[in-house]
Amino acid sequence: MAIVEGDRFRDKLTGQSFIVKKIMGGTVILEAEDRPNRFCLGSTIVELFFEREEN
Repeated sequence: MAIVEGDRFRDKLTGQSFIVKKIMGGTVILEAEDRPNRFCLGSTIVELFFEREEN
């Protein structure tokens, strides 16, 4: 699965929605839509713990 800036993902455990803010190398920066919460994760981790939402 190709991840690009602007993609939306939902955390499989909490249901919280995130937007891909930036991609640097293999690192994806996810920012929460409704809270000041940010994650920096590898793309394979995003694929395991998050599900893609419709944009």
